[in-house]
Amino acid sequence: MTPSLSQELQLGLKQFFGTLVLPSSSRTPYTSQSIPTVLASFTSFLFLAYLSRRRDTYLIRLLLLPAVICTSLAWAYRYTFVRGPGYEGMNLYDWGGGLLVGAMIAKALEYAFTKEGMLKDDELHLKAVGSSSSTTTHQNGTTVYQNGNASSQKGSDTNIHLPWMPRGLYDACEVAFSLRGYGFRSGKATARPPHARPSHPTSTFLLRTLLSFLAHFLILDVVESGFKLVPHIGTTSGGTMFYPSLPPLQRYAVSTALHTAVGCALLVGFGVAYDLVTLIGVGLFGSSPENWPPVIDNPFRATSLHELWARRWHQLLRRTFIVFGGIPGYHIFRLFGKTPAQIGMMLGTFLASGLYHELTIYAMGKGLDWRPVVFFAGQSGLMMLERLWRGLTGKRVCGFWGGVWVYSCIFVLGQPMTDSWLQRGLAGGLVIPTQISPVRWLLTYLQQWELLQGISPSA
Repeated sequence: MTPSLSQELQLGLKQFFGTLVLPSSSRTPYTSQSIPTVLASFTSFLFLAYLSRRRDTYLIRLLLLPAVICTSLAWAYRYTFVRGPGYEGMNLYDWGGGLLVGAMIAKALEYAFTKEGMLKDDELHLKAVGSSSSTTTHQNGTTVYQNGNASSQKGSDTNIHLPWMPRGLYDACEVAFSLRGYGFRSGKATARPPHARPSHPTSTFLLRTLLSFLAHFLILDVVESGFKLVPHIGTTSGGTMFYPSLPPLQRYAVSTALHTAVGCALLVGFGVAYDLVTLIGVGLFGSSPENWPPVIDNPFRATSLHELWARRWHQLLRRTFIVFGGIPGYHIFRLFGKTPAQIGMMLGTFLASGLYHELTIYAMGKGLDWRPVVFFAGQSGLMMLERLWRGLTGKRVCGFWGGVWVYSCIFVLGQPMTDSWLQRGLAGGLVIPTQISPVRWLLTYLQQWELLQGISPSA
């Protein structure tokens, strides 16, 4: 029987997708031969970012988009950090690669489909590709040159922070590495946590950031080392945090403690990564401390889910979820009116969040699980209940009982998601290499000392 056109298309798409996303058993360990694929991905992505900061590039951005997506998927899902037996814990870095690629593809989609390009807050037009004057027109009617000064004279094609970097490369990096979109129109609605460190002088800011990095690093080291001591879940094979051998009360007390520990590990992990990038951005590249507000705004003080997800939790992936799900959801539901469009945007954003978290962890090679998708998608329903409460009572969810509501939604309803991660060996993965882990140095020393103490002098 001759297959239909739709069947042939489905088969072709399946085969095409199968060449980009391989099962874990078929992936190739990273070697020097992997470098061209990785470089092709980042080079095409940065070129697309550059084009998004130049006018009259809409068509070429659309044409470049498939190459960016394909090369990004190829290196994240065709290669692995697991080089063989004894390196199973390195699959956590595969998850990191999946997270990075997911964010890159979302940015690439936004760069390609934003017809006017990635404008900053006060820009009206972008400069042209290869423009010798390198000017940008702002809303106040002035022409601002690349040294940052408004002038009627021709500006220098240099940057105030990085005079040694070509302007085009700087523009590409600026938009590519701006995860929260501060300074760009796309990030106008993104919450900006208040600064917790003095921004002047820069030396004081750098010192405080360094101390914060060291503190976060040590806490993460303690938490990770502790996880490795927990039976079953501390291995790369993973295990459930709902220990069936325990009575119900103790079982859920242990699962709640482990769930909280995973949350703490995520928070301090964000702190380690963000502090390190801040030190590089401010200390090495001369960026202003004002451009580096805290990555998170004390989520433990949230008194509603709206406050938690819109302001207090990190906003690094906000645009990622909006691009993948929020914008499509908005356009689908706007056929029914403005309010349904807003609801559709929220539903799409949280569904995209769940799929993003699950599809990126698939890079670890431990299969897929529906529980993380249900948790994140369910947040939109819970937030709709908050809106319903406000509509019925005229009051926002807030105060003490609002905090109880938030803690119930996260610390109770979130446990199946955490269990899904732990069953797939997330806690057994390698976060901090043993060679630079002070806690594991100390534990090794204590074990050797106890071994020596146990040796009898007469032996």
